[in-house]
Amino acid sequence: MSERRRAAALLAVVVLAVTAACTSRDPYSALPEPDPVDIEETTTTVKPDLTGVLLAPVMGTTSTSVGLGPGPLTIVGRVEGPDGPVSGAVVRITRLVGDSEAAATVPTAADGTWNLENVQGGRYRIRAWRAPDLATPRSVVLFVERAATRAIDIRVEPVGGVRVDAAMAPAPPVVDEPANLKVRVAQRTVDEAGVIRDAPMPSTRVALSGSGDWTISSSNPSITTGDGSVTFQVTCRSGGDQPLLATVDGRGTYALAVPACLDPTATTPSTTATTSTASTTSTTSTTTSTTTSTTSPP
Repeated sequence: MSERRRAAALLAVVVLAVTAACTSRDPYSALPEPDPVDIEETTTTVKPDLTGVLLAPVMGTTSTSVGLGPGPLTIVGRVEGPDGPVSGAVVRITRLVGDSEAAATVPTAADGTWNLENVQGGRYRIRAWRAPDLATPRSVVLFVERAATRAIDIRVEPVGGVRVDAAMAPAPPVVDEPANLKVRVAQRTVDEAGVIRDAPMPSTRVALSGSGDWTISSSNPSITTGDGSVTFQVTCRSGGDQPLLATVDGRGTYALAVPACLDPTATTPSTTATTSTASTTSTTSTTTSTTTSTTSPP
């Protein structure tokens, strides 16, 4: 073999070896370099200082729950009225702790007695009522001892009845000038919650009378409207206090609180003496006699 052929054969062997290395299926051959991964840049921050931040105020107050019990005590008592023990009344027992309270209601038995079991000691407010006519004039406030059972008597008074009030315009009324007198009639009652209320009395006959010096130019008597009121037109004929009465349905007569009449013609002369060192004022009053007449209802 010539030198030229030997060199060509050697070159062919080298080329084959290089080609085999590039196409190797050896699992442990070097892996190609992966594509680069984009990594976000991170920054470091300082924790904020909130010590100077003021919070907005919140309306309201903080409160704790107050209860009547459970406790070792039994509160007992009796409700008395004008005619003796009151059956069918309601007693409200309220335990007071600071500005908080807890309450319960109990009925009275046929003999007027009542009780509330398993309560704690402390300060209590107690009142009673029977709709529609009886109520406690004022609540009873007392301290219930933790180590003892205490009997409590509650007295109720009659509340029912007619209430009559009046308003005048102008006030005070002027002598010989007309004025409007509004009279309101209501029935006082106790509701189921023990609250005293005035219920208007519509379609009620009201008649004015009295010893004062008045003339009445509107209908007398008159009938109340839906709100229990009726308006009279009256004229005061003399200055000073002039009493007026209202008779309701012919069954009861009530004094009306009306202002004293103003007489613009009445004068009070005064004489003033002056010296170099002091001044003295003397007043002479003039009294006007009046004739009292009353317009009686038909």
